[in-house]
Amino acid sequence: MELAGQVTEAAPLAVRESRAIMLAATDQPDEVGWKLSGEGMGKMFSTEDFGEGLTAFIEKRDPVWKGR
Repeated sequence: MELAGQVTEAAPLAVRESRAIMLAATDQPDEVGWKLSGEGMGKMFSTEDFGEGLTAFIEKRDPVWKGR
């Protein structure tokens, strides 16, 4: 339950992308997982939530995720 609580507090886009990568990389060589992970991170950098996460960290506050 503790882990589930932590996941629900995380950025929804990042959680969704992480799950997709995990499912796609299952039973694949490590190189595939690393490639998918890098591509997923690249997608997240351009999101509004990524900017919100950085701003919230700098301002020492909880982020307000919008899923965009």
